[in-house]
Amino acid sequence: MDDTVARAVTEEYRNFWNNEKKEGQSGYRLAKDSFSRKAFPAVNKGMYVTFAGHGSVFGFRTRSGGSFFLFALVNDTKSVNQVLSEALLVPKGSRTIQELGANWFS
Repeated sequence: MDDTVARAVTEEYRNFWNNEKKEGQSGYRLAKDSFSRKAFPAVNKGMYVTFAGHGSVFGFRTRSGGSFFLFALVNDTKSVNQVLSEALLVPKGSRTIQELGANWFS
């Protein structure tokens, strides 16, 4: 799995959730109908703490030639504990990140 792509996809999610107006600078973009896009307005109004980084990124090549990623975003340990786990797909030849699943722990 290409580590550069894995880092770019992970950073795109961290930038999105941290509300850093850097969308697409990684070369990838979240799909318009993704769970994160729908959830962000409600979550951002509450007690939200930005994500400081991520854990290990697991990437796999799909049978069709796309990329599948699993990772978790984590916030600063001095804050309220929050973890966002993501399962993502980037189809072959695409720059659009599709969410297959997400889970938020707080």
